[in-house]
Order: sequence, then C-alpha cells, then structure tokens
Amino acid sequence: MNQENKQNDNIEYEFKILYAFSIFFIVMGHGGGGAISFFNELFPFYSFAISPFLFTSGYFYKEKYELNIKEFLIKKFKKLIVPLYLWNFFYGFLTCIIQNFGFYTQNTVNIKTLLISPLYDGTQFSLYLCSWFIFPLFITYVINIIARKISSRYNFRDKEYIFAICALLIGCFGMILSNNKLNTGFLCLLIKTCLFIPFFEFGILYRKYKNKKIFSLDNLSYFSIIFISVLVILYTNNGIMPWIEPGEANLSVASTFVLMPYITGMLGTAFWLRISQILSPSIGKSKYINILANNTYPIMLHNIFGLRLSYIFYIILHTYTNLCPNFNMYEFKTNIWYTYSINDIPQFLILNVIFAIVFSILIQKAAIKLKDFFFINIKNFWERSF
Repeated sequence: MNQENKQNDNIEYEFKILYAFSIFFIVMGHGGGGAISFFNELFPFYSFAISPFLFTSGYFYKEKYELNIKEFLIKKFKKLIVPLYLWNFFYGFLTCIIQNFGFYTQNTVNIKTLLISPLYDGTQFSLYLCSWFIFPLFITYVINIIARKISSRYNFRDKEYIFAICALLIGCFGMILSNNKLNTGFLCLLIKTCLFIPFFEFGILYRKYKNKKIFSLDNLSYFSIIFISVLVILYTNNGIMPWIEPGEANLSVASTFVLMPYITGMLGTAFWLRISQILSPSIGKSKYINILANNTYPIMLHNIFGLRLSYIFYIILHTYTNLCPNFNMYEFKTNIWYTYSINDIPQFLILNVIFAIVFSILIQKAAIKLKDFFFINIKNFWERSF
C-alpha cells in the first residue's frame, strides 16, 4: 500500500459527509429551500445546523496541540482571522458599490464596520453576515487549549467529564445573558463564545468515549431514542424545537430550560452523524461530497452573496420579458432574505442553493489563484531588483 492510500485509510469519511450535509442545510435555510424536507419536520435546519461544525472542531482537536500553543494559535489565526478581515474589506468595497444602486446594506462602510465589528458582530455587511461565527470560534479554540494546558498540571480522574460539566455551565451562563437581552457590543462576543463551548466539548467527549456502548447501539435502538426525544420536546414546546440564534447571540424561541437548545442541537447532530456513518461506505469517497466538505468555510462566508447573484436570471426575465411577473424588485433590494422561485414553486429554490454553493467554491478558488499570482510576481520582482 502506498503512502497516499495509507493517508486515505486514516480519513474518517463519515465526518466528510456530516460536513457536506451541514453546510448544505445552512445554505438551504438561508435560501428558503426547506420545501425539500431532509427530515426538516423533526430536525429543523435552524435547530442544529451550526452545532455539527463545532462538534467536529472539538472531535478533531488533539492533545499534541498543547505542546506548542503559540504555533497552534498562530495557525488558527492565519486560517480564520486573516481571511475574515481580507474578505471583510472586499465586502465593504462591494457594499459601497451596491448602495449606489438602492440596495439596503444594513450598515455603512467606516472604521468600525471594517475593523471592530468583525470581532464581536460579524453581521456588519448584509452580504457578509455569515462571518459572525469566525471570531467566537477562534476564541473557543483559545479558551479550550489554555484551559487544557493548565489542567495538564493536575491529574484529575475522569477529567473530560469535568470539562463537559464546566462547558455546560458556561453555556448556561451564555443562555442566561442572552435571555436577559444583554447581547450588545462585546457582550455579544462573550455570549456567542459561551454558546459555542458546549458543542465543541461534546466533540472532544465523543472522540474519547465513542466506543462506549451507547454510541455503538444498533440503528433501530439509536434512532428510536432520538425520535422519541424529539417528539417529547415537540410535545412540551407546542410543536416547536427551541433553538439558539447564535448569529445574533439570542435565543430565538424562549425556553425555561437553559439546556434545551444544546439538547436539540446535539439531537440533530447525532441523527445526521449516524446517517453519515451509514452512508460512508457508499458515498464517503465521493468527489462531490469531499468538495463540499473541504469548502465549508468559503461556502459559509459567501453563500448569501451567491444566493443574491442567483436571482440575476429572474431579474433579466422580469425586466425584459413577461416571465417572472411576480418578482418583487423592491423586496430584493431591501430584504436580504427575500426568496423567489420559478412560478412560485418553492421546490425550485434548490436551484438557487446549488448556484450559491458552486459560486462560493469558485470565488474561493479565484481568490487563491489571485493570491498566488500576486505573491509570485512580487517574488519575481524582488529577485530581479535585488
């Protein structure tokens, strides 16, 4: 067996599929594509869509990172924060352009929206509002690795369970702040980070104990527990799944039980993780699954822009033909969540979703090529000059 095959054997393809499902559901939720079910009646996209990314981030965390915290955090900074600001400047420039054509863009371009808002808000520009998760995720990494480095000096028994309890307490604290409408300014960053930490810890906990009996149940028992739990939650909440709206650091549906959003988030994650495990032998190595899984970051960043661009086709038909007569240009310009589909058939919204995903991947590839071109030419210029 060659080295490449050995590396492929170490890939946990069920997580590739889980990534692909999760990012697809997020774009579906943004693009109004929920008319195609994907068990949306039991596991609404909004109730769990962000939790699989935090869960898998925790799952792939390794103790060896604690040997060189500085190197680990610099790597994460380059991967998360540097692109956050580069793209923020791009969308700031784009915002300046579209404002001249009557588009509502939520905020104007200034020092605050360019440099400060990405730290605690992330929704400063309408087309870039999905960047809200980046800085809280980075802070989650920072808190996790520092806490684990400190705890490594002490030999606690069942230390991971202690971490899990502390993570849930932090999450509950975030929920209390959110329920008291304290999600303003940098408190918004604090709340988002608090909301992220439990899901991140669940991933670490699962990696350590995934061979335990409860995680190796047969499919019938496993799904029965999940479905019964979901039905109980729906019954006790009048048919609604309580959820967190972390982009606004707010609890969208109030629940007297502060752990409930974590329960619903993990139920959705657990369901789709087992589905991914079942599908792994057949589609785990699929080229398209892996393209989705390897591009979740750019898809998350650019899907709103892609969804808006997908309507250009309808705008042309509406403007120059008698087709698409119900397209509302005012709503399109002023409401970032406005959706339109062919003949008002909601199932056709999936076409906009697919376009947004493909566009997001292509804009990322174009940015990489532009970066490589820029640095190669700078290097060549430097070598010729000196």
